[in-house]
Amino acid sequence: GGGRGLAAARDLDAGTLLLLEAPLLSREAQATIADPTAALPSLHIEQLHGATLEQKWQFNAFESGLYRLRSLLNDSPQPSCVALTTAGGLAEVWTQRKVEAGAPLTVSYVQPECSVARRDAYLRAQHGFVSDRAEADAAAEALDGVDDLLE
Repeated sequence: GGGRGLAAARDLDAGTLLLLEAPLLSREAQATIADPTAALPSLHIEQLHGATLEQKWQFNAFESGLYRLRSLLNDSPQPSCVALTTAGGLAEVWTQRKVEAGAPLTVSYVQPECSVARRDAYLRAQHGFVSDRAEADAAAEALDGVDDLLE
């Protein structure tokens, strides 16, 4: 993300497949790069957050690799989308609720059951920002209601 983000070009129903993308660089391939500075231009990832390949990896990579479009999805504690990785390493992004045209397409960078403090600590360390407080508080309140149902 880095504030660039993606938005819906039209109204989208829940369960819409938005993205199916192969990694630009898999985790296995990243580990074998001897000279990251020399490798950077060949990846064509200038628009991704971070100056060096290591920073781009830290801020934009996922468990299976570095993706150009998936990395442009911004974080939200109440995301409109869910991102999955197939067994073959492809990124899939699906809407998990109805999304109106112009609305941001977001995913959660953190497991939803994390406390706001834990969420912010992870986001600060890994991505260099913290959650929008009002949105994080609303998400935490929604989880409190779930906890009441489970007790």
